[in-house]
Amino acid sequence: MRYHAAILFLAWLGLTTHAATLIYKTPAGEEKTVSGITLESISNGQVRISLDGGIETFPLSRLIKYFDDDLKSAAGAFEDNTSDYHVSLREVQIPERGRVRSKGKQETAEAEITYSISRRRQQGQSREIRVPYFYLFVLTSTENGVRKMYAYSAPSAARASSKEYDELKMRDNALSLKRPKQDVPLGSSGPGRNSFGDWEHKIKLAGIGDNRIIAWHLVVWGKDDIVATRDYRDPSYRIEEQWYLTTRN
Repeated sequence: MRYHAAILFLAWLGLTTHAATLIYKTPAGEEKTVSGITLESISNGQVRISLDGGIETFPLSRLIKYFDDDLKSAAGAFEDNTSDYHVSLREVQIPERGRVRSKGKQETAEAEITYSISRRRQQGQSREIRVPYFYLFVLTSTENGVRKMYAYSAPSAARASSKEYDELKMRDNALSLKRPKQDVPLGSSGPGRNSFGDWEHKIKLAGIGDNRIIAWHLVVWGKDDIVATRDYRDPSYRIEEQWYLTTRN
């Protein structure tokens, strides 16, 4: 059965649990077909759907046709209209070891990352961005010279591979519709921001213990690509420039 935008609300009354298909117009004016969606709600002129575990919204005015069946032959995926952006790393603080003394006791150390976001909003894009994904790879050495690599990520949805540097996995995570969104308002106030308006992340360096950190490599993913990196290698150790590509635990 087919529904046009003018009567889509009637379709929504009986459609909340099974897969359907819609045809909509992109900001560039192209028609696109997406199957496997579930219609969640219609409010204030916005259509809200779920797709592949993520939530998408778009203006009701861009809807062309709606089918309450999952058309397997339908091609394409929902266009991500979030804004592109750049990340500037203000400061990256990594301790010398995986444990630090605090208030007279040993605690797991943390990596502290301070950064800013510059949104590059284009016509037809929303104010929202896909949250930056941070991947931190740490190389350690024991007193006997045994080396091991650890991988961490932030936020938790980024899901780093704990065994190796896997750019394909990072890309899949970055392009997933499950990736959270956030608004980036002007000004310096808001959750996760410091008094200077910069954003902050703290990553617990679990598992390293008292071993020495001799190198680290930080990768930041923007909307669909790597937008920032930073590296450190202890000059007192012999370490390859791209050690994270060849190290295997």
